[in-house]
Amino acid sequence: MPTFSLKPYTKITVRTYMKFDSPNAFVTSMTSGVPRGTTGRVGNLFWANGIIFRHFAYAQTDSVSKQLLLGHLPVDHIEYAIMPEFREEIQLGGMSVTIVDVSNHSFFKDFTKWIKQKLEKTK
Repeated sequence: MPTFSLKPYTKITVRTYMKFDSPNAFVTSMTSGVPRGTTGRVGNLFWANGIIFRHFAYAQTDSVSKQLLLGHLPVDHIEYAIMPEFREEIQLGGMSVTIVDVSNHSFFKDFTKWIKQKLEKTK
């Protein structure tokens, strides 16, 4: 039987971020490139601790892979808005964005706490 271990990241670096004024403003930005008249589901966002968000990773290169194995998670960009109550979707102009509740995810739970403590304090 193999040995199993859980090794959380020891360092997370976020390069840039953008806060939206509201969940609807966030969804409007997400759907701005979608052709007019499009209806239906057009994307997903995550939610935890009163924050709706998405994140963008760096391309998987040898350098990034090495950092990941060393316990460092480099995150290129995050976008978020305050949304105190969880909703399963946000509908706007015939389009809908699914919201995934990740409040029990070990990483995202701490990540959204950090957003509230660090990024919201700078406002």
